[in-house]
Amino acid sequence: MNILLYLMIAFSFTLKPKEAVEKQHQYVLQKNIPGKEFTFGNIKKEGSELHLTYLGNVVTAKKKHYKIVISVWYWGHATSRIFIYTDKNEYYGQYDLGDTCDLPSGLNHNSLVFGKIKGCNCTDAVTIDFGNGIPSGFFKPCKNGMGDIFSFNSDKNF
Repeated sequence: MNILLYLMIAFSFTLKPKEAVEKQHQYVLQKNIPGKEFTFGNIKKEGSELHLTYLGNVVTAKKKHYKIVISVWYWGHATSRIFIYTDKNEYYGQYDLGDTCDLPSGLNHNSLVFGKIKGCNCTDAVTIDFGNGIPSGFFKPCKNGMGDIFSFNSDKNF
């Protein structure tokens, strides 16, 4: 029982307060620099590190504008996400991904581009079209017909 309590306390110190993470997201959105990666924290000194990159915006057929931010949180493991914001920088939702191999490499017009990443199992490049709106989910193929399905989630879960 004491070991479990110790692990819970130790892990809680590596978690970033939700408000701080939201401020970091807003900072990146306000800077509005597509492709620029911002780093918050230091894994060696603080036990965790957050990397945020604003990819740009997409415009749907209904003329809705959304901003795309990718996130990698290192804490002894990597947690990757794609965050979607409105044109007013309000949280809209997210896709919870696996590791850094699942991250898109950029935006091309209204499509997320997933390129081939060195050291990752997926060998197929793929684009996910946002022109008709935010997909409720998408399949990211890897090789031999295998891949992953990622679902859109509007719960605020930083």
